[in-house]
Amino acid sequence: MKTYNYLISSLFIFLLTIQYSFANNTEDALSHYGKAHELIEKGQLKEAAEYLYKAVELKPDFYYDAYFSLYNVVKELNKNEEAETIDREISKLKSFDERFAYHALGVMLFGAKNYAGAVKEFKEALKVYTLEKVPFLYALIQNDLGMAYLYLSESGNKEDNLKLAMEAFNEALKVFTFKESPNVYAGIKNNLSKAYWSLSEVKDKENNISQAIEHYKGFLERFPKDPNARTIMGYL
Repeated sequence: MKTYNYLISSLFIFLLTIQYSFANNTEDALSHYGKAHELIEKGQLKEAAEYLYKAVELKPDFYYDAYFSLYNVVKELNKNEEAETIDREISKLKSFDERFAYHALGVMLFGAKNYAGAVKEFKEALKVYTLEKVPFLYALIQNDLGMAYLYLSESGNKEDNLKLAMEAFNEALKVFTFKESPNVYAGIKNNLSKAYWSLSEVKDKENNISQAIEHYKGFLERFPKDPNARTIMGYL
């Protein structure tokens, strides 16, 4: 159970189905943003760039993150001149208010497998994106923070890092409920299942495996026909 499927990019795919109440431009931008990351997963970068451009035009709450994703896609397409233009825009945004850079930098460090660095940046982002002010972004970053701790647990302080991962995932579930956001909820429950399974290797094996099963059932509540379900439940 060390292959963590619901990473940051996977959560982006789920964003298309979120039924949370945002301003109209944020909802539209979120849809474009989610579609873009779905296309990225399929390797359709040119089409993804088009959706990311649509997202940044609406200037949503996650404006910096959207621009950062656009830069990565355009760079991958070897459109260097266009990438430089986007990079300059990112620099302007960062100089205008560096708070917007924290989450994007955390994502970048996560991708570079610098999980300790990612944790630091996600924590900084959470000082800005609070549950009261921006619940959706707060929950999204909490899930990302949980994933960083989950991976960090593989290199040391396993028990402590796994417990911190669980705390972060549970914070995310304060916003991503089954009723409002069933797909995202399922992904986070799957992450919790993996965290408890890993913790069972350190202490309280029977209890933590039981917890892993319960959280995985939360995933199956949304995806009862998941092709891996029988194998995973048997493994648990």
